[in-house]
Amino acid sequence: MSSERLTFIDLFAGCGGFSEGFYQEKFKSLIHVDYDAPSCETLKERMKFYNYSDEEISKELSIAADPKGKYGEQGTLELEE
Repeated sequence: MSSERLTFIDLFAGCGGFSEGFYQEKFKSLIHVDYDAPSCETLKERMKFYNYSDEEISKELSIAADPKGKYGEQGTLELEE
């Protein structure tokens, strides 16, 4: 088996419960997407626990925009190249 780490994406990430199993199995996250700012803050702490740097966290965690305000006050989608 290759020594390259397997990767995953997490849409509708919430606080990262789905991701937890992947983290425990040493998968590398590519991106987490959610619209709920408090859940994203919790996910950031989970990522720190698994030794992701602040730079990695800012690249991998996006707070999806809600242009119609359907879900209340939201963050903006952040994409970094």
